[in-house]
Amino acid sequence: TNWKIHKNPAQLCQQAEFVYADFLDYELPQTPTVLFFYNPCAEPILARVAGNIRTALRRCARRVFVLYVNPRFPHVWSNAGFRLVHEDQKLGYQLYSFNG
Repeated sequence: TNWKIHKNPAQLCQQAEFVYADFLDYELPQTPTVLFFYNPCAEPILARVAGNIRTALRRCARRVFVLYVNPRFPHVWSNAGFRLVHEDQKLGYQLYSFNG
């Protein structure tokens, strides 16, 4: 994979776990997490995913960021209580964290 091949001395994170799973059933780890979404589904499903993440974070607070690339439904994240912390329109992404 690109992660195994790519080596950059400026890279701060040296460990990552990539999960292949149905994100409607996925349980977040109880550690700091970055979630990556590249328009994975229709708006109603994304709203369910955001709600599931919000529920998990309310049960067990931890630092979670959502990296949303090529955002088609950004309101889904804000409606679920996530806060936009960074946006780059040129590169086409938004970064959210949870307010709860």
